[in-house]
Amino acid sequence: MESIRNLQYLITVADEQSYSRAAVRLGVSQPTLSKQIKELETEFGHALFTRTTRRVELTAKGEMLYERAKSIVALYEQAKREALHEEVLAGDVRITLAETPAIASLIETIKRVRQQAPRVRVHLVSAAEDIAKHDLQTGEADFAVFVGNADTNNFATMKLHQKVHWGLLTKADGPLAEKTFVRARDLIDLPIFISEQSCRRNEFSAWFGPIWNDICITGSYNLVFNASLLAREGIAHVLCLDNIVTGLDEIGLKWLPLKPQLTAEVTAAWDKNRTFTAATRLFLSVWQEVQQAFDKAR
Repeated sequence: MESIRNLQYLITVADEQSYSRAAVRLGVSQPTLSKQIKELETEFGHALFTRTTRRVELTAKGEMLYERAKSIVALYEQAKREALHEEVLAGDVRITLAETPAIASLIETIKRVRQQAPRVRVHLVSAAEDIAKHDLQTGEADFAVFVGNADTNNFATMKLHQKVHWGLLTKADGPLAEKTFVRARDLIDLPIFISEQSCRRNEFSAWFGPIWNDICITGSYNLVFNASLLAREGIAHVLCLDNIVTGLDEIGLKWLPLKPQLTAEVTAAWDKNRTFTAATRLFLSVWQEVQQAFDKAR
């Protein structure tokens, strides 16, 4: 318990960049707070903060511990909430997911779980593949949703059987304004932004074929909203999945499908070696039931 408290102290001092403000926020005296941070530094064998004339800042070792501490404290608080609600099904379900509209079964699952267990809270975090994997491995997420050829060999998985389509986000009055789809040759000499994970997995090289090296990849993104701002300004054309950016007419953009069609599968995953809480067990069983019903209706 004392170790968790000291980690909470560390986080608060780092966030406030001040011992005095952190002490007020924590409801302890400043000498007590300083003493606990010193004990933490002694325990870890490194200085965790440096002082300037105006604030305190984390050292390099302190930065590393700060990131770990946030995860540890969050997991502790989650475990405490779950232990306090043993008699009534309650708790938190955390899902890290890629940007995709192909989560109909997940949405229906959240609806049904809310009906069955209204004290179960579901937290959705949009993130790229590497962050989703990290969250599953560390226990910060109970489930993840991946798009495309993600490496999920170390996880239990469930295909959501909804394909998403790749296309080009571009200005409605730009050089491709008259097109209803784009072929690879249409993109030669145009500035292109591409999904960072699809670029890393080389997912577009086969689609572009022999002209891949002639394509001007000027940058990458992990979440498409900021990249869409570049498209709005005509700075770049963005290769992205369909139906992520909405209200295209109002913001002067259009999404053009690729031809030939390029699709990606959507997969749910979870740590097969992890012991689930009652809330996460319920969520998974409902999700599997919903997905089976969706599959039969296809």
